[in-house]
Amino acid sequence: MSIKSLNCEEVNELSDIQEKKVVDSKGGNKSTDAKFVSCLQTHAKDKNGNVSEVNELKYIIDTYFKEHKDNPELYKALCKCCKEKEEPVSDLDKLINGNKTEREEFMECLELHEVNIVLEALSKL
Repeated sequence: MSIKSLNCEEVNELSDIQEKKVVDSKGGNKSTDAKFVSCLQTHAKDKNGNVSEVNELKYIIDTYFKEHKDNPELYKALCKCCKEKEEPVSDLDKLINGNKTEREEFMECLELHEVNIVLEALSKL
C-alpha cells in the first residue's frame, strides 16, 4: 500500500492509513528523525536488531490531538497531509518554505486542513 493510493475521504482511523506493520531498518528513533514525518512507519529496528514501536503519526496524535482521537476528521486531515508530503517539491516551494523542517510543514498542513482541531491543540503547546 502507498499513501498515494489512499482515498482520504474513506479514512476514519489510524489503521486506515497504516494498514500493516512497517519497520524502519535504518536505526530507529534517532534525534535527527525529529525533523521528519514517516506516515507509514509503525516500528523501528535499533542497531542491535531489536524492533520496537516507533509510530510518528501515533506520537503526533497522542501529543497534540489526544482529545480528538475519536474524530474521523483528524485521520482524514492526517491522510491529506501525508499525501501532500509525498508530492514533489518545487524550487519555488523550497524558497517560500525556507528552513522549515518536514515536521513543521506537516503540522502547518494539518492546520490548513483541520483548523479547529489544530488550533485547539496548538493552544496547549
